[in-house]
Amino acid sequence: MTVSHHPLRVTGNGRRKPIAKLDHEAIDYRARSQLWRKRSFGSQSDRGERFAERVMTVAHTARKQGKDVLDFIVRSLTACIRGTTPPSLFAATTG
Repeated sequence: MTVSHHPLRVTGNGRRKPIAKLDHEAIDYRARSQLWRKRSFGSQSDRGERFAERVMTVAHTARKQGKDVLDFIVRSLTACIRGTTPPSLFAATTG
């Protein structure tokens, strides 16, 4: 008997379909998101769920770029309140 080490996802019609291999970064991001949902009991609304997804995306991207997440969010909110240009998550391009 051969044992497959590739995870399978059961589709809506009951068929099993291989899940694409994820790199460690994608796995880490998904794990963090899932842990957050477990610890916080999720959201009460679709709007709250979208907000949480966006904040987690910003935090993940800032962390990936070596930025301090709390500092980045504080500077972003401060810029919004003051009507100034917020910091960017886009990688600086040199040309």
